[in-house]
Amino acid sequence: MASIVTMVQTELAESGSGVFWPVQQVYDYINEVIIDMFPLALYPVGSATITFTQASDLVPLATTSLMWPRWIEDGTRQYWIIKHADLERYDRNWRNTTQERPTFFVLWDESHLRPYPPVDGSGPVGIPPSYVYTMYGPTWAGEISSTNTDVDPSVPPLLRMAIVMRAAARLFDYSRPDLAQAHDAEADEYEARYRTQWRNQQSDNIKRLLPSAGWGAGAQSGFTLGQAGSIRVAKRIDGNSSNPYR
Repeated sequence: MASIVTMVQTELAESGSGVFWPVQQVYDYINEVIIDMFPLALYPVGSATITFTQASDLVPLATTSLMWPRWIEDGTRQYWIIKHADLERYDRNWRNTTQERPTFFVLWDESHLRPYPPVDGSGPVGIPPSYVYTMYGPTWAGEISSTNTDVDPSVPPLLRMAIVMRAAARLFDYSRPDLAQAHDAEADEYEARYRTQWRNQQSDNIKRLLPSAGWGAGAQSGFTLGQAGSIRVAKRIDGNSSNPYR
């Protein structure tokens, strides 16, 4: 398969170092589109550790490895990231809450989390305990450049084509707005197909969770049927952790 730079240049009817659009400009727009799309597509997902101690009020995020935090785990359960307004609605006196193990994590700004409740100080011999969690979220993609002209091979083909069309649309924007509009429409179509494909995955299809045995007569045949077909309601690509269709 051709590199993503070559695919964008093909849409522009250019190649090599470029004529109307220098290849460096092509790199820049592909990188811009990837940064816009990957965190919304929640792809790819990586992890990083984050530690909370008694002195922790605002804890820096691992912004060098993750674009933004999607959820946190401590080995026993998942914790979703909330907004400060959600914390205020839950507990307006949150500053005076009894210290204990944090079970809520507030996204304070683009690079800090605030734990709630505040971390307790009941560690051994007066040493405040440290709570280590694993944070998950979209990772930074490798920068497209002269030495790296393609995205990771694991990027799904439909998402790859959406990136190509969106980058070409932005390059056409100032000189050929008609072609920019056409490429934007194609990008929308590839994104919609990607969402539908994502929704059809085994883990996202509730019909496929029908038990194979012990669930009444014909359970096995029902399970088999549940593995087939297509779900038409596409999974939304957005960063809203409360979205029930995500």
